[in-house]
Amino acid sequence: MAFEGMDIAEVRSFASAVAGAADALDAAADRLDGELARSPWTGPDAARFRSEWAGSHRGALRSTATRLRAVQRLLIAQADDQERTSGTGDGSTLADHGVGRLGASRGGGAVPATVGGGTDIWGSLAPVPRTLTGLIPGLQGAVGDVADLAMGAPLLGGLISAGFGFQYVKGQDFYTTNQTSIQSHLGFMDAFDQAGFAGGMDLDDSTSEFSYAGRDYRLELWKGSYGAGSAFGGEVGLYIRDPSKDLLQSPGQAIDGFYPAADPADRIRIVQSIYDVHTGETYFTSDGHQTLGEDQYWNAAIRTTPGLDKSDLGQRGTLYVDDPGLRQAMGAAMAREGVAVRIDDAAGTVVYDWGR
Repeated sequence: MAFEGMDIAEVRSFASAVAGAADALDAAADRLDGELARSPWTGPDAARFRSEWAGSHRGALRSTATRLRAVQRLLIAQADDQERTSGTGDGSTLADHGVGRLGASRGGGAVPATVGGGTDIWGSLAPVPRTLTGLIPGLQGAVGDVADLAMGAPLLGGLISAGFGFQYVKGQDFYTTNQTSIQSHLGFMDAFDQAGFAGGMDLDDSTSEFSYAGRDYRLELWKGSYGAGSAFGGEVGLYIRDPSKDLLQSPGQAIDGFYPAADPADRIRIVQSIYDVHTGETYFTSDGHQTLGEDQYWNAAIRTTPGLDKSDLGQRGTLYVDDPGLRQAMGAAMAREGVAVRIDDAAGTVVYDWGR
């Protein structure tokens, strides 16, 4: 991927944002400490959750914050070094010094991707949480167990479901997402993918961006490991920029590279299956009409089972798109990204296979 020059001020600004993310993780740990202390939740499950949280999982969250601060220090050191090398602090570009940002091919709302001779920060950091938890036998399974316990507890489970949209699909043993959570108001941009390591995600992603009927579309696929290696699965997201909307209707569009979540009228039926690329075994299938009874902008399917890497997984899917022109444009954009696509006009679908 091509890179454009970046100024020193931008590197420092991003370093500040990384430090803010570390502070947010520490604050989240403090907040959960307080919630657990005040919660009326009792019984064996509550005792086990509190013990495991205090014994190991709180420390894992703190260590992620520590790693973020290490990245922040690295960025600051690079900015200082480039200032000395270039002899300027006035924001001159650093393309000749190996400091860059992602180009406009993925939306333009980019943040620093490399430092020091082209090292990919995000590619280097993404496997770190999963690798570290894998060093402790049983820890990845325990993290998944904690997630299951939290979702099964009336107080915490209700808060997580209401705030982040996750709900359990018992028949197939995975978590999916409803369409009214906070994410439905946030939309998406590249920076969210690049910060995913802070949440223990190590994912492949395929982003298809295209224009149709005066609007800009972003269809993104994800597959890989979640929760620092404690879970695996995949996601499909549909996001739309509509220039006809003003800032009051869609304030996020003022951010370069930001795509709002598809409005209810633009959502589609999304079906995705996660499978083993080595054996072809299908682990589970998430169909928004079956699990939620509605069209979606975001279809997630995540199972709390450790030990599977993004290279082990493939994703097959069917996207139900009524508009023939949009169907063709979407399929063509996915094909350009290397996804195997078949358009079925009779059924009104885009059928794809990503992973082989």
